[in-house]
Amino acid sequence: MASKTKRPMEISPIGEIQYAWLQRPQPPHPKNRSKDAKAKYSVTLLFPINEPAVIAWGKAVKAILPGTHTPFKIDKETGNLQVKFSSAFAPRIVDAKRNDLPPGRLPAKGSMVKVAYVADPYDTGSNKGVTLYLQGIQVLILKEFERKQLPFTDEEGFERDPNDKGVAEHAAAGAPEEERADRPTDEEPPGDHNNDQDDLPF
Repeated sequence: MASKTKRPMEISPIGEIQYAWLQRPQPPHPKNRSKDAKAKYSVTLLFPINEPAVIAWGKAVKAILPGTHTPFKIDKETGNLQVKFSSAFAPRIVDAKRNDLPPGRLPAKGSMVKVAYVADPYDTGSNKGVTLYLQGIQVLILKEFERKQLPFTDEEGFERDPNDKGVAEHAAAGAPEEERADRPTDEEPPGDHNNDQDDLPF
């Protein structure tokens, strides 16, 4: 079995957000039939695959439990290294000076960030590897979701009360997480995240 020693929190290299579930946790994939499957907050980053700092980081993560699958894969669209961090708990999100981001402001696709995580090895006998548990996000370049501009013109009829805080708060929250993160409609099924291990540069 993998060691249960509590591992320290680590910091990733700077990466670009590809997908994110930060406003609310993402439900388990429909193909995941495990009774223990839980909704999770997550962020998937892209890293330049041949950057020395990224290669050194990848080697360090692989060394935690040698000879097993890692949370790394090659993104077929960009050729970059793709890494997913996830947690059942909402991560703390701060700016470059470590100030908490205000409510309603979340990094979206294209944001440049660092991730604080805990790398936890697992070994169930038939399945073993390393999971990167999301702890926090430091935003260095913020890209926020931009609401679509609709081609309507002003008309006579219903107009919301500008003092209605419920409506204002709903608008400030932005789009649903599916749109905010611009996530794909065909998400990877569970267990398919490690299918390119032989192509990794470390």
